[in-house]
Amino acid sequence: MTSTAHAGHLLERARWAARAYADYDHAAVSAIVTAAADAGYAAAERLAEATVTETEMGVAAHKVIKNRACSRGIVEHYRGEDFISPRIDTARKILEIPRPAGVVLAITPTTNPVATVYFKVILALMTRNAVVVAPHPRAKQCSADAARVLAEAAVAAGAPEGIVQVIEDPSIPLVEALMADERTDVIVATGGTGVLSVWDRATVRSSSMPAPTSTPRPAASSKARRSTTRCCARTNPCSSQNNPSPRSFGRRSPATVRTFSMPRMLSACGS
Repeated sequence: MTSTAHAGHLLERARWAARAYADYDHAAVSAIVTAAADAGYAAAERLAEATVTETEMGVAAHKVIKNRACSRGIVEHYRGEDFISPRIDTARKILEIPRPAGVVLAITPTTNPVATVYFKVILALMTRNAVVVAPHPRAKQCSADAARVLAEAAVAAGAPEGIVQVIEDPSIPLVEALMADERTDVIVATGGTGVLSVWDRATVRSSSMPAPTSTPRPAASSKARRSTTRCCARTNPCSSQNNPSPRSFGRRSPATVRTFSMPRMLSACGS
């Protein structure tokens, strides 16, 4: 199967799951998110050991803490938040209706790979989005294992099949194809110069895709509808400096939302 065909298969399955998941109510989504977070928390120690073994980086005990913070810790931080129910601003006479972004492409690094997978998948589930995880090749086994743990728990709790997918054997051509495909609605990329190089090449294939930037940029065309986030590879997504919402950078969405926390970026509010 070619990279383009593989990307299309992943994205079509994700789009089907995203359409089904978009109709879930707050109670159903909360049950799915809780189940995924609990499964991730239970596997935190095992996956921390697997991460150090595979990447030969870091201290397992430290990664256990990060994995736990990015599973149940994320859910606890956002407890009480509602990214699903309509909101009424009586003073401004505005009705805000949260709308899922659709399909999220989550590019994850070799540093803190499991914590980053947890973080991005759980926030995607929290905001009724499907997610395709593209792990770093040096951390592909532990990252894929982490994504499967969350996917299985989510489906067992009632999420549609395909709501969480992971690339088992990542390659640059495949990631480029996923980034350039119009069926990818949001790209959340954590990485360094290598990720930027892939982004540049994908930009050539898709003129509607913006390059990462530290400030909001105007849309290049009326049909552009992507949102993008880039996190520094050296920043732990669950650290005190960035806990637990990473900074959101280039924003490309037709929705009228003036907030840059990741959950609200993934759950755009049309008014």
